[in-house]
Amino acid sequence: MEGLYLERPAPALTRLDAAITRLTALGHTDETESLISLAARLRDEE
Repeated sequence: MEGLYLERPAPALTRLDAAITRLTALGHTDETESLISLAARLRDEE
C-alpha cells in the first residue's frame, strides 16, 4: 500500500466503506473480503 492512501487514510476509508457496502448489497461478498482487510489495516495505522 502506498501513495495518497498512506498520507490520507480517512478519505480512503470512506471510499472503501462505500465500496464494501455497495458490493455487499449486490451480493458480491467474495470481492469484499480483500477490501475489508485493507480497511482494517488502514484503521490500525491511524
